[in-house]
Amino acid sequence: MPVSRSPLRGLLIAQFLGAFNDNAWKLLVTLLAIRQLAAHMAPGPQFEAASQAQTTLTFVVFTFPLIVVSLVAGVFSDRFSKRSVIVVLKAVEIVLMGVGTLALLANPSGGVWPLVVLAAMAVQSALFSPAKYGILPELLPHECLSAGNGQLELWTFLAIIAGTVSGGVLLDLAGSSPWLAGLLLCFLAVCGFLAALTVPPVPRSRMEGGVRATLHGAWEAVRSDSLLRVGIGGNIAYWTIASLVGQDVLIYAKAVLGLADSWVGTPLATFGFGVGLGSILAGILSSAKVEMGLIPVGVIGLVIPLCLMGMLSPALSGTLAGMAFLGLASGLIVVPFNALIQWRAPHDRKGAVIAFSNTLVFAGILIGSLGAGGLAQLGLDASGILTLAGLGTAGLLVLGVRVFPEMAIRMVLVLLSTVRYRLTVIGKDHVPLEGGGVLVVNRMSLLDALLILASVDRSICFVGELPDGTSGIFRRAAKSLRVLSPEDVSSGTKTWLSQTACIAMSGELVCILSKGPIPARNRVEELREALRGSSLPLLPVYLERPESLQEQGALTVRHLREPALIAFGAPIPSDASPAVVQDSFQQLGSMVWNVKAAAFQPLHRLWIGAMRRHPFKFAFADLTRPHVTCLGGLIGVIVLAKKLRPIWAGQSVVGILLPPSVAGVLVNVAVTLSGRTSVNLNYT
Repeated sequence: MPVSRSPLRGLLIAQFLGAFNDNAWKLLVTLLAIRQLAAHMAPGPQFEAASQAQTTLTFVVFTFPLIVVSLVAGVFSDRFSKRSVIVVLKAVEIVLMGVGTLALLANPSGGVWPLVVLAAMAVQSALFSPAKYGILPELLPHECLSAGNGQLELWTFLAIIAGTVSGGVLLDLAGSSPWLAGLLLCFLAVCGFLAALTVPPVPRSRMEGGVRATLHGAWEAVRSDSLLRVGIGGNIAYWTIASLVGQDVLIYAKAVLGLADSWVGTPLATFGFGVGLGSILAGILSSAKVEMGLIPVGVIGLVIPLCLMGMLSPALSGTLAGMAFLGLASGLIVVPFNALIQWRAPHDRKGAVIAFSNTLVFAGILIGSLGAGGLAQLGLDASGILTLAGLGTAGLLVLGVRVFPEMAIRMVLVLLSTVRYRLTVIGKDHVPLEGGGVLVVNRMSLLDALLILASVDRSICFVGELPDGTSGIFRRAAKSLRVLSPEDVSSGTKTWLSQTACIAMSGELVCILSKGPIPARNRVEELREALRGSSLPLLPVYLERPESLQEQGALTVRHLREPALIAFGAPIPSDASPAVVQDSFQQLGSMVWNVKAAAFQPLHRLWIGAMRRHPFKFAFADLTRPHVTCLGGLIGVIVLAKKLRPIWAGQSVVGILLPPSVAGVLVNVAVTLSGRTSVNLNYT
């Protein structure tokens, strides 16, 4: 389902202009400080270390307020309408840009006041962040959440591109009057405020709760949800590495590439452009769900260019290519993590959880900034820091997969559902976002289980026996997928099906693997008995895909991107009769057939396509025409259709009285080519 642009337009414009001002002002302050150093120091290791220290100071001034203020930012975004918070903070941005302009007018060389304004902008950003991310689930349905995050990250990093590039350019254009650059940023802040006024109104999340209650609620939400912890922890790790690399690349551009002030932001701008593309790609690949399988792919995409850039120290073209690839991979990481946090955070504590996450993320950013400066003080040059960052990212990937192996499994599922199959999901909104349920499937194997898991963003517990002869590697994969055997779930006098029902009652989705047909009448009767007295729904699932590779033979190119369809039906009460369940599957099967039929081409079109692809191959023959090529048959059909169309005028059905022959074939195709139905009459 495509994301409607109208509810997001004002937010996207306001975010773009705000992020532009943040990055442009931050780079202005940094370059003014480095310009002062260059006036008193010669190029060399001392200048590089001093520049690194000054850049670190700027990053700390901007990052430290983000950490402190984020602790209380959640109170405002939950206690007040998030739209009101956004509008007020955009008005504050106008005031800050005005003060910054006056500071540069009073002291063109910079000084302390631009740093004070930078710190105040960090406060404004810390208060703005929970509102802008927290409002997304209130403006968009769940299936559009990843795509919405992709758009938000796209415009954010496009702003980073523009702001990072423009910071140096504006400073050069302003010359001895840098306050003119500040005046332009002030005008953009006014435009951002006007855009914020168009954001749709949303209600406040809760009416009471101070700072202590907000922090306690956020901590309880994080402590009780393992997926939320994974999302926040992964976000912290990514932004720590990104901060380290981002600061180092500024020095790399000056010290290694020797770029002028007006070009020093180009590598980071290329990175931002890559993040924008990666964010849109992540929204597309997520397929209306929160897809964690993209994260390992993105992390691998970080490790490779970081190590190559660090070890090879390429020229400008190689650096820009590496930064673009880093950005593309980053988009595959940022969007799933943000969508995961927004999805799993409780509705009345969404702002608090996002603010809590921001506090830890900004702490990671500060550590990354300090780490870049500390590594430089230890004697590690800019290229060495990139190599170390790549190796550290690889270590974090290994740790993440060990702690949460489902990410690696879902990465395989992404490849399976995008490369091996062309997966179409119907009725995904019938799958509950929370709470238990039992999936009843028309066919079930380990491959089917993988496709079902790839079609939803919830974890599913599979119970049943694997097919005989399943290899050890597939059995280990099944264990990671939480495929439990009947013996694993049996307990005392309870049957394995009864125990499976207990798992579903605990709030999990359960799907039953079976060697026999599902839903067989006796299996439905057993499920009814096991779920007696509960309100858990039965969720019918109809799956259709091409035959397995064992039946088709070896995998070839023609097997790639084969269509597979999964249809989720409306929930059925657990006490429904087998006849009701069977009827639901018949309706789903009819729905799947209609979807497939819409993609079918008429027979005569397929015939014409085959004739055109193989024009000189033998097509058919009879006693009078022993050899007719595909091209000859196609020409004959076209000529017959043109000659006979006037005779058939006003007729929708044409009777054909011809024996099985070349002429009979050509006339039959000519009839369908002219838009009519052919009826072959018995000539004997």
